[in-house]
Amino acid sequence: MQLLYQIFLLQVFAQKETCSEELIVEKLVKKSLQKVKLNGRQATVGVYESLNSQYPRLELVWGSTMYHLDDLPFSAAQLPDVYTQFRKVNRG
Repeated sequence: MQLLYQIFLLQVFAQKETCSEELIVEKLVKKSLQKVKLNGRQATVGVYESLNSQYPRLELVWGSTMYHLDDLPFSAAQLPDVYTQFRKVNRG
């Protein structure tokens, strides 16, 4: 957290996860970021005004699969366990 104070960080980027342990870590990071108050500094730095937040924001990016979840022909819950099944669905 000390780094956040030193460099005036407004966003923290991380890969979105699906496993329970990693989801717990995501929640802990979000909770920790809410303890870091940006004070009035963001209003003096033009581009940061648009973020309109008192706290640094955790931005999660999907990257755990070869395909983005939005590009799959089924939900993540319906994802086949075996690659052969996945390939048949995607290649027709």
